[in-house]
Amino acid sequence: MNTDKVIEEFLKSMHAEVLKACPEISTALQLWEESASRTRIDLQKCARSIFDETIGEAAKEAHRQVKIKVDLSWKPIFDQCAKEGGK
Repeated sequence: MNTDKVIEEFLKSMHAEVLKACPEISTALQLWEESASRTRIDLQKCARSIFDETIGEAAKEAHRQVKIKVDLSWKPIFDQCAKEGGK
C-alpha cells in the first residue's frame, strides 16, 4: 500500500472514531484532515526537490569516485594487454 493511501485511510479512520466519541468537533477534524492532506503534498514536493538536488548530485559524485578506483584497479591489466597486443 502506498504512503498516500495509508495516510488517507488513517485520516478517515481517525475521523470516524473521534466523531463517535465527540461529534461536536466535526469541523475541527475536517480542517485537520485538509491540513494533513496539504502537508502530504508539500512533503512530496520537498522530497522530489531533495532527491533531484541532493541525492542526484551525490550519486553522480559517487560514480565519479568509483570510476577512478575501477580505472586504477584495471590499469595493470590494460597495460599488460597493450604490451601483448602487438605480438
